[in-house]
Amino acid sequence: MIYIYSVILVLFLLTIRIIRTRKKEINHQLKRFKGHFETHNRIKNRLRYQSSERFILDPSINITITSWDREQELREKADIHRARLNKHGKSKMNGTMIYIDNEDNVYRTNEEGQKEYL
Repeated sequence: MIYIYSVILVLFLLTIRIIRTRKKEINHQLKRFKGHFETHNRIKNRLRYQSSERFILDPSINITITSWDREQELREKADIHRARLNKHGKSKMNGTMIYIDNEDNVYRTNEEGQKEYL
């Protein structure tokens, strides 16, 4: 009788050990997948940051806003435009150079060179 209980106990302990090792394998695979995914996201974010820094440093680079831009992209482009206006006093958006004067008035120049306030 004790022999049967000891065999059942050993089988039970082996079953628990097998289940735990399987969970560890699944967790390891999941961690690998998450790490791979996070690496790609980190690379994308770093490239996006470098791109926006390049746009901020040079106000003559055109920022194109289109109707199919997503809201996040529109906000990012508007922030870059405002940063360039504050830093350099000018920014090119949709092919038009926009300026800001000392009194924070925003304007562009027409073909005759006159200011058109926006």
